[in-house]
Amino acid sequence: MRTEEQVTTTGTATTFFCDRCSEKILTRYGGKQCYICGRDVCQTCGHFFDPDCSLDKPDFYHDYPSIVCKICWNLGEAHRTKIMKLREAAETLESSEFEAWKGDCSVENTGV
Repeated sequence: MRTEEQVTTTGTATTFFCDRCSEKILTRYGGKQCYICGRDVCQTCGHFFDPDCSLDKPDFYHDYPSIVCKICWNLGEAHRTKIMKLREAAETLESSEFEAWKGDCSVENTGV
């Protein structure tokens, strides 16, 4: 939740509140939005993770991690498991396709 208040005759200030616990979010740049539901969440009500990396645990170790509120995180366990299995299958298919490509370009096949 965001509220605007007039701080000067020409400017306003935006205050962010967590949509889960209603606490004021004390950050310089405002609240983070849940990657899944889009609600503003504080650090207490969210998990940081990198959607391009591991989905099985919160992730604090990347430059720009996303945040997912704890409700979405808990409801998404089955989805995260399925996404990870799809990624593993895609990696296997990608590896085999590269091997086929290398085979097509081998000295025996190209004559070079």
